[in-house]
Amino acid sequence: MTKEEQKQWDDAYAPLIAHDKEQNDIKVKCLDYVKTQVSTELYNDIIEYVKDCDFTDRFEITEVKRNNKCKQSEACDYLKEVWIDQYCNGGYFGDDFAGWVMIKINKKEYLKFHYSM
Repeated sequence: MTKEEQKQWDDAYAPLIAHDKEQNDIKVKCLDYVKTQVSTELYNDIIEYVKDCDFTDRFEITEVKRNNKCKQSEACDYLKEVWIDQYCNGGYFGDDFAGWVMIKINKKEYLKFHYSM
């Protein structure tokens, strides 16, 4: 790749890289807060759950739980209150899914994030 092509490549991907960094910074901030609100065991379950969701972004802490959530039963030791708002995200066989996850972290707050798999 020539220097000119490398510059074009870098310029084209700069906004995507900046967005990814911003989203990761928000994720870290939210998970740091969650760590102060839950037990170590629950925090570890939440971290594993987030990892299992493949591509995640738009993390936030919210007091609002939308009404159209479906409570999930999770095979975790400590993670019990998870709500999913899922939709089919396409894919060749129609088996790609995306949606919103909300995990209760205290009496009035939820960790909310978007995922796609």
